[in-house]
Amino acid sequence: MGGREPSGVEEAQRAVREQIGHGADLIKVYADWQYPTLTIDEMSVIVEEAHKAGGKVAAHATTAEGQRNAIMASVDSIEHGHGADRQDLEMMKAKGVYWVPTMGYYFYHLDSARSPQSQKYTEDVLQRARQNIPIARELGVKIAMALILPVPKSTARIPMKSLL
Repeated sequence: MGGREPSGVEEAQRAVREQIGHGADLIKVYADWQYPTLTIDEMSVIVEEAHKAGGKVAAHATTAEGQRNAIMASVDSIEHGHGADRQDLEMMKAKGVYWVPTMGYYFYHLDSARSPQSQKYTEDVLQRARQNIPIARELGVKIAMALILPVPKSTARIPMKSLL
């Protein structure tokens, strides 16, 4: 949210109102960054305020807990969602949450990983996505594509093929 890290429901409410006051119609929150960063209550108030103003809320979520917290807070989309399992996907379907897996970034970095750990992480993310996309499609989860820069535009076409 504009680089803010609110602590508590009142700060989260104030932060989202400020962003909306500056013209934002999409609020991106970090449900996690290796570990949960916002509580369900903090994200819920952000969603409530954004929706009252006609806006949407996207949540960066890569861990299972961060993703579940964001879904329970009724965000509009989960960006990344690498920690998803079938239960998460079922919750996303039930709440109408879009899944934005951002796979292009990982396809691009598959060949340019700077360490064996980074290579393994990238491979694991892609493997989970390959497992989860058919499940999400079967369940009827809404899937959107997004590109994290800097990634060449030609790379963005690779993951789209895997969704068809």
